[in-house]
Amino acid sequence: MVDFLQTSLSSALTQRAYTINRLGVSRLRIGQFEPTVARVVLDVDPSSSDWEARYDPQRGGIWIQPAGGGMQASLLPDTNASGASGPLATLQSVQLQGNQLTISADGFMFYRAGWDPDSGGYRISVAPARLPQSLPDPGLPANGPVARIRFVQEDERTVSILVQPSEEFNVFEPNPGQGSRRITLQLQPLNAPLPMAQPQVSPSPQPGQLPVGRPVIVIDAGHGGRDPGAIGVDGIQEKHITLSISKQVQQLLQERGYGVVMTRTDDREILLQPRVDIAVQANATLLVSIHANALDRSSVHGIETYYLRPDSAELAATLHRSLVRATGAADRGVRRARFFMVRETPTGMPSVLLELGYLTNPTEGRKLSTAEYQAILSRAIADGIEAFLRNR
Repeated sequence: MVDFLQTSLSSALTQRAYTINRLGVSRLRIGQFEPTVARVVLDVDPSSSDWEARYDPQRGGIWIQPAGGGMQASLLPDTNASGASGPLATLQSVQLQGNQLTISADGFMFYRAGWDPDSGGYRISVAPARLPQSLPDPGLPANGPVARIRFVQEDERTVSILVQPSEEFNVFEPNPGQGSRRITLQLQPLNAPLPMAQPQVSPSPQPGQLPVGRPVIVIDAGHGGRDPGAIGVDGIQEKHITLSISKQVQQLLQERGYGVVMTRTDDREILLQPRVDIAVQANATLLVSIHANALDRSSVHGIETYYLRPDSAELAATLHRSLVRATGAADRGVRRARFFMVRETPTGMPSVLLELGYLTNPTEGRKLSTAEYQAILSRAIADGIEAFLRNR
């Protein structure tokens, strides 16, 4: 779906639906979503890749194409290698605070979302996921922004969430398809301007501070501020683990002469899009997003590495191999998934997301909080990045 702001459809455009039947797209639809917003919608097969839109000034228009090119248009989800084959996330709560609706789970939710033409509601399809025996009542107020919410277990691994906004409200998703433990929706009055992401101040060095002629590496410490990420044994918070390791990786790479840009250097909350913006502004060579995992089964442990596009496959494999070899941790594989940080970086900027272990596993969780193990992980990441850059 692509929205064109301050745009109206020409009266000469009489055809509003086009049959495509190529690259996983069955149909393209055009409509006047709001008086000042025109919308283009692609009806895609569930196995289709993500799509991206860009403006091409030379050709004079907006180009919509599969992320990673046409060859990737029908490869996802890969049920053998993507997050869709991973552990089930159990939905835990639904909360409406003001105009913000938050759906939380105990694991990562990989999902697609968009308007359902049959019901007129906003449908979110989550996989792999399951419903608990009961969900706490969100307590939707009368005359509030959400009229009703419906949850359906479509099959063993797929949950559909249908959000029906009240008549005078629209749904806006600040971080679409981000692949996290929370899905957040903003309910906006129809005549209100689209909400803007909160301004972010980057703690990163300016381009003049980076070494000239050397690769620039962006290190993204996951979560931060009001977003603690995973909570593990003894109350360990993911945001502290990721920041500590990220800083050590930064120091190791800088000592080796590389330029390093951090998306955060302290305990602040930064939205996902500004993190990607930092990498784009730095013209980064590659991006590594650092995380730790959690699951309701405390026996699960090990390292996972995620990527999306083919240009990131080698970086993912190299980093994963370096981490497993250095730590001796269980090898939970290299997987393709739609995490925001590996999906929204531009093609040509290899990007991976590392899950360095499970905070909910008593042994691994406590190891992750120790300075000794963090140093091993940091060096393995730095070594993996350097090995990848040497072999390019």
